[in-house]
Amino acid sequence: MALLVVAGMLFAHAAWIRADDALADSAPRRQHGPVIIAHRGDTDHAPENSLQSIRAAGRAHADYAEIDVRLTADGRPVVFHDRATGRLSCDGVNRRINRLTFRRLSSMPMDTRRMPNDDFHVPSLVQAIRTAERSNDHLGLLLDMKTDDRHAARLVRIVDGTVRRTGFARRAMFMSTSRRAVDLILARHPRWKVGWCLSGRAEQVDWRQRMDFVVIRSREVTRRFMRGARAHGVAVYVGKADDRYDVCRALRLGARGLLSDSMHDAVPSVRAYLDHDSTHVEQAPRAVTRRPDSEDSKPRANRSTPRTKRSTPSMPRSVQSPRDGAQNRQDRQAA
Repeated sequence: MALLVVAGMLFAHAAWIRADDALADSAPRRQHGPVIIAHRGDTDHAPENSLQSIRAAGRAHADYAEIDVRLTADGRPVVFHDRATGRLSCDGVNRRINRLTFRRLSSMPMDTRRMPNDDFHVPSLVQAIRTAERSNDHLGLLLDMKTDDRHAARLVRIVDGTVRRTGFARRAMFMSTSRRAVDLILARHPRWKVGWCLSGRAEQVDWRQRMDFVVIRSREVTRRFMRGARAHGVAVYVGKADDRYDVCRALRLGARGLLSDSMHDAVPSVRAYLDHDSTHVEQAPRAVTRRPDSEDSKPRANRSTPRTKRSTPSMPRSVQSPRDGAQNRQDRQAA
């Protein structure tokens, strides 16, 4: 009898996972162009990885807010980038996240010098998910699982359980610098959208590894890399694409998504790329401001009039005004 009960529980659990995967797989995708991802939330208007930054990303029309997930000493998944609190702690307390309980960590005020009116405390993953759900009907979260291969199994198991309990799988993507974490979550949920973060390490890519997308830096985007990605059906998301030139170059080469620190710059740049010819938009940021006295600013001479070759010009042609040129011709004729 006990064996039947256990078998029934295992069957129900497997069915739950299949149903959850099917829901994630059937989730409607916004097919409007490249995916715009707010790196650590919209940090133009709120502290990084805060609930305020997630709400701001929704208001800025981002598709996803990228947040970093770590585990506390008592096994709670929290949203924090660094291994320790030193960089952001208002009190200068530098303690490792995995040595603090969630109660202690969430009570520590974080540095809000950029946003002095915001009360910033480290949120839990559940709080971040609920905030994204309340922001609008489509804002998703890209969960960057901060772990090494040694501790990947525990983090993946806890994040997996949290996402499924909250019913947020259809609006979530996952990535990690840990290859083991990527493999573990794909083994659990083959239909979830999972990527490998190789930011700063693009040369280490192994296209034989399984992944839905890869994240690299804008300076690492090359034609060779993009050809490899296309050949293996892997989407490329470009990180820290804030400059309009970087945005347009990445999209022209085939990037499917952009991670940006500035929604104020990224969203208009993407719209400009989609609304205009990509080659025209790409050249715009590199336009050189010409001096008023350059050749391009002068009226063009009549091409039907033969030009007189000057032997010893009084000044370089590039800085010679039309009036000076006319005076020189009169002097030569008089001579």
